[in-house]
Amino acid sequence: MIMLVCPEKLPAQGQNNNWYFGTQAALDFNSGTPVSVSGSAINTTEGCASISDAAGSLLFYTDGVLIWNRNNQVMNQSSTFLLGSPSSTQSAIIVPMPGSGTQYYVFTADQGGYFGPNQGVHYSVVDMTLNGGLGGITTLNTLLLAPPATEKLSACRHNNCTDYWVITHSFGDNQFQAFQVTANGILPPVLSNVGTPHLNNSLQTIESIGYLKISPNRQRLAVTVYGLPGFAEVFDFDASTGIVSNPLVTINANSQSGVEGFYGLSFSPNSNLLYVAFAGIPSQPNALFQFDLSSGTSAGILASQQTIAVAAFSATSVFGALQLGPDGKIYLTNYTNQLDAVNNPDVPGAGCNFQSGAVTLSFGSTTFGLPNLIDDGGGGINVSLGNDTVFCGGAVSLQLSAGASSQFIYNWSTGSTAQNINVSAPGLYSVTITDTVCNASASDSILVSQLTLGNYPGELFSCATPAQISPLLPIAPGSSIVWNTGDTVSQIQVSTPGIYTVNIVNGSCIINDTVQVDFGISGSTATLNVFTPNGDGINDVFAFPTAVPEGFDLEIFSRWGNSLYRSSSPAQGWDGTFNSSAAEEGVYYWRLRTTDCFGNPEEKAGFVSLMR
Repeated sequence: MIMLVCPEKLPAQGQNNNWYFGTQAALDFNSGTPVSVSGSAINTTEGCASISDAAGSLLFYTDGVLIWNRNNQVMNQSSTFLLGSPSSTQSAIIVPMPGSGTQYYVFTADQGGYFGPNQGVHYSVVDMTLNGGLGGITTLNTLLLAPPATEKLSACRHNNCTDYWVITHSFGDNQFQAFQVTANGILPPVLSNVGTPHLNNSLQTIESIGYLKISPNRQRLAVTVYGLPGFAEVFDFDASTGIVSNPLVTINANSQSGVEGFYGLSFSPNSNLLYVAFAGIPSQPNALFQFDLSSGTSAGILASQQTIAVAAFSATSVFGALQLGPDGKIYLTNYTNQLDAVNNPDVPGAGCNFQSGAVTLSFGSTTFGLPNLIDDGGGGINVSLGNDTVFCGGAVSLQLSAGASSQFIYNWSTGSTAQNINVSAPGLYSVTITDTVCNASASDSILVSQLTLGNYPGELFSCATPAQISPLLPIAPGSSIVWNTGDTVSQIQVSTPGIYTVNIVNGSCIINDTVQVDFGISGSTATLNVFTPNGDGINDVFAFPTAVPEGFDLEIFSRWGNSLYRSSSPAQGWDGTFNSSAAEEGVYYWRLRTTDCFGNPEEKAGFVSLMR
């Protein structure tokens, strides 16, 4: 996957590369895979956020109450408290200030009212030019949304490719509030009254708990509501206007008793799939569900439900947050010292490749939360065609999807301009997407290979010892090679005549190839004893292997001994004509004269039947 952005703004590549979360846990993604690092000062039950610069260097992180700089020191003095809460689902999110490369908004959402009254949603400002580049807080706790508010807080790039949207949800109604963050400040909210109200209930404001996420293509918005009854909802989102509309589906948790625990959620990188985590209760296990949104209908989305993972619930094992990583994988926290992962989240069903315990934390442990990040990378577009694919026998059949957006232009290496293409032949396929609003582009490619089962005879005549031989079959990337000599490289050297066989293995696909090697003699000149020159492309020519050595002289005779054809090139063969006319059906005599490596003449002869 390649990510490119609006060139005049903060590049997205490194912005999400450092995660600080849980109990003194931290991951560094700069190598391409997450690496556990020490030194984290955070200790949060749920919400947190972190941000890095374009090069992937950590700037600061927060639990919604304190901000720590890259040296893991509290920014400003310890009495400077933000009005979020470590017990808030999405206690904070960090947004670059438009027009500034050094200032950042830190938006905070308080807990729902379990430990005192809810304080609503606020923002503070961090200036990274202060304190020798370690940063300092310049604006503290400016009210954005008055209480009561939920714990849901998300952000994405505006379609003008300069501003941002920060979206939250008030409590006690069905109102989304989208705040446009501009170079001139934060504008009054765009209000969208849509979907199911988030209400109080017998469990004391528990419906304020849950995640709000915007899809990477900025066209969908989803929320989870953890309560009685718990549910998740998906909507359309307009990143030009900030309007949330068109409730696509309501997904009910349907637990048997206790708290109905939908908690974390995440869109896939291509925005077509939604993952929702059930946090588990004593009577039901943890579960991770996948929904395909491509139908755009409630019935279609509900029918697409796949159970991706199930794990026993316990006091020390609870599914929590889901977060899309900079490596294109989705990570799931489970209240241990490990993170689970969805390794191929764009693939429906079991092909998404869920991995329990995919990342082990050498330092710290997880709780319910993971960093609340901007899933569109803070700007730009994502395109991923997935991993290189190998077909084992049979036909090649694969659909490649480049994501969906009405503002995208698609240009495939095949010449297609559609969002998706169907592939029916091996080859290297690529696509470039252009965002007509942001004037940005992104590209990706995929190699599609085909391995065909069966034996493929070949002959090698060599005058030199040793001879080099290699498979006659294509070797797809990721394949392993084993010769009957024990060698595991693609090309081997042999010094004795014989038959050499190679097995090419790619996953469950195994094919083989056989090569006969001869030294100093012409070896086998076996060829067809029947040919049918009728123009159907099958056995139309009587010919010999091109590996036959020097001095090649082939002559064809009629039954009466008349010479009908003569050639000195093994690359040519008799097409069954004489004097430009078709020869009659029947049996013909052939004679082949050759010279071996040592200059010794050889002669072989035989009969071939011509049939039409």
